[in-house]
Amino acid sequence: MASDVRYVEVTDAIKSRRIKYFIAMFSKGVTERQLADKLGVTRGMVGHVIVGRRKSKKLEQGICRELGLNYNEMYKEAV
Repeated sequence: MASDVRYVEVTDAIKSRRIKYFIAMFSKGVTERQLADKLGVTRGMVGHVIVGRRKSKKLEQGICRELGLNYNEMYKEAV
């Protein structure tokens, strides 16, 4: 039962983070391709990080920096 609760907390955190990324991208008029070009990675890699399929602290920090988001605030829920 406790693991079910933890799963819900983690998935909610990922969904919340994804929404924050998309809002920031929309408000700045930035696409995944533009982020990828600035960060020197593929668009797919940026997309995977944004939706929570891949973890890369360096890339997460870069995306946050480019979008004007606070990395520590975005990832405080993650353990």
